[in-house]
Amino acid sequence: FLSPRPVLHTDRFGQSLIELLFIAAAVAVLLVLGVHPLIAVGFGLVGAVLGYVAGSVRAVK
Repeated sequence: FLSPRPVLHTDRFGQSLIELLFIAAAVAVLLVLGVHPLIAVGFGLVGAVLGYVAGSVRAVK
């Protein structure tokens, strides 16, 4: 996804959309596996915040 030579070039919004889809899939898997919903949602929120921060740092560089 963040390859130095990506096959599919996307802008920042496309990358963010794909990242959110991965986070949503991970939260769904956690819920299916029987993890407590608060832990799954917390995992998703932490992942989204870290993705936002990392994306902001990449945009500044």
